[in-house]
Amino acid sequence: MIKENRTSSVKSHLTPKEYQDVKAWAWRVGLTVSDYIRHVIVNHKLPKGAINARSIGELYKVNADLARLGNLLKMAMNDDENDDKPVEELQMRIEETRQQLKSKIEEL
Repeated sequence: MIKENRTSSVKSHLTPKEYQDVKAWAWRVGLTVSDYIRHVIVNHKLPKGAINARSIGELYKVNADLARLGNLLKMAMNDDENDDKPVEELQMRIEETRQQLKSKIEEL
């Protein structure tokens, strides 16, 4: 595939909020602001791989956070002074949620 030189430009004025929104969307899909705008303007489909890769990474971080939270709850339950059933139930629900999240990530 031959890469064309890009010599033409389009200029647009945005509010600071609009520009931040464009930057955020570009970051979410793994593109530069320029590439993101080009894809949107010429009606190209955005690359799904970049969206999925970044999303999967963020979901794994959430999964790890849930695991840490579960471990902290387990430590609290092992504390001799704490004998509460609700803490055990909460720990079980966190672990179930973490496992469900992990299986959904793997499906992506």
